[in-house]
Amino acid sequence: MNYEFRVEWIDVKVTQRDVNQGIAGTKMVAQIESRLSEMDRGGWEFCNEIPFTAGIYAPSGCLAALTGNNNSRVGDFSGICLVFRKPLR
Repeated sequence: MNYEFRVEWIDVKVTQRDVNQGIAGTKMVAQIESRLSEMDRGGWEFCNEIPFTAGIYAPSGCLAALTGNNNSRVGDFSGICLVFRKPLR
């Protein structure tokens, strides 16, 4: 069987206050569960999760352009994507 795939970025939101009150985990789970249910209603089946880390780069100074090193890594960005699929018809 052939499938169509869809990758969704999951952007959960909690506040420091949620963490302090001990409810951050519950809020995160509820947001992910809501997204999974929404995709299911659209006919998408949950398939996998993909954690990732991407480098964040910024332009370097003018001397770096002369050496060919035009970007400097200034940090990392981490997250999780959820993979969904539905059969092709």
